[in-house]
Amino acid sequence: MNGLLLAIDTAGDALSYALHDGSALQAEHSWRAARQPTTQLALAVARSLADAGGASALTALAVSLGPGSYTGLRSGIALAQGLAEAQELPLLGISAHETLVASCRPSAGRLWVIVPAGRGRWYVRRYQGRAGAWQEEGALQQLTAAELRAQLGEGDALLGADEALAGALAENTTLYLAPPATHLRRAGFLAERAWQRLRSAIADSADPRRAFPPEAIRPIYSIEEQRP
Repeated sequence: MNGLLLAIDTAGDALSYALHDGSALQAEHSWRAARQPTTQLALAVARSLADAGGASALTALAVSLGPGSYTGLRSGIALAQGLAEAQELPLLGISAHETLVASCRPSAGRLWVIVPAGRGRWYVRRYQGRAGAWQEEGALQQLTAAELRAQLGEGDALLGADEALAGALAENTTLYLAPPATHLRRAGFLAERAWQRLRSAIADSADPRRAFPPEAIRPIYSIEEQRP
């Protein structure tokens, strides 16, 4: 499969989008948008697409499913869905945890990937390093700091823990806390994850649009902004 994949992440405090051709990252932009995030994102994406030859150069799109805010997630998903529908392209949904873990080099230990859920809770997913890759272990959990601390083991690593959570876990001195720069969910990593899935679908002789149906886009909202 040739062409560009546009990846969009609006689930967190920052906006991020990237263009990736399957071999290399062609463009990436991440920034904090305190006001009018939807307008800023659409304009920035439009400029990058114009430089790359327009929306017709796209092969597929990918978007973050969160967890994240209702407003943020909906803005990114709506933009991605509109482009995918107009260009008749597959749209892949990638979780925030999957994007974060893609930025972390695999090791032999356990990695806890953490995304804020609100109200003193966090969405947590556990990974184990095996055969040079991170493998998911167990289901997505929604935990308090105390509940997470009770599950941590010696030498475990945390990715995505903010200052408040790191402080609550400080009494466990054997933990490795990933540096703050790794907490930014870069759309470049989201794009790489999406390309991996696209290649798997093609290897299985599947039509990408059928392999990734629109109903598979199911966002996960933070506790404060969950909708019926």
